[in-house]
Amino acid sequence: MASPNPIVFTAPGLGPDMSIEVFKQIFHVNSMVLKIHSEYFRNYLDSPDKAPAGSVSGAFRYEWVTLVDEDGKGWCLTAKEKVSRLIQPESQAKPFKDDKDEQVNAFKIILEASHSLPINIKDARELCMITELADFYRMLPVMSNALNGVFYNNPKFISTIREDCATLLEAAYKLKNKALFKECFVHVMGPWSNPS
Repeated sequence: MASPNPIVFTAPGLGPDMSIEVFKQIFHVNSMVLKIHSEYFRNYLDSPDKAPAGSVSGAFRYEWVTLVDEDGKGWCLTAKEKVSRLIQPESQAKPFKDDKDEQVNAFKIILEASHSLPINIKDARELCMITELADFYRMLPVMSNALNGVFYNNPKFISTIREDCATLLEAAYKLKNKALFKECFVHVMGPWSNPS
């Protein structure tokens, strides 16, 4: 999934001023879009522990990279200069125990949602992964709104709701997505003739 070419997201009148590296995939985005849709980025992009925005080298105001948790099960984004100060180069590449490409794709979908682009979700596992990331980066409302388009444009995803209704019910609750919650709840209850 990860490619050497950056994936660029723009907004009308706003060019990219931020580089985000999720594992080996680079995204160029406008920080203002992230600040609008994400409490995480609103709080941490210009926090006092970061270098002043103008002092980052290169063409970008912000450069953020992936930092894998000590146990290798999770990851987060952090300012590149902060990672350089905290971690020695030889120990920087901790092995990630999950599928990196799936994580990159999930983050890409969150960026698409924050830029009001149509999103495509293939199954319950992917939606749960996206919901987890959206929860961490405090982007649940924008993800919930983008999810409404999936119901009308992706019959394959709709067909997976019945078999994964219990799993999706928790995601629907977190996202506060009324349509997904109702659909999952109907399937969790089972048929009227033989309720669960």
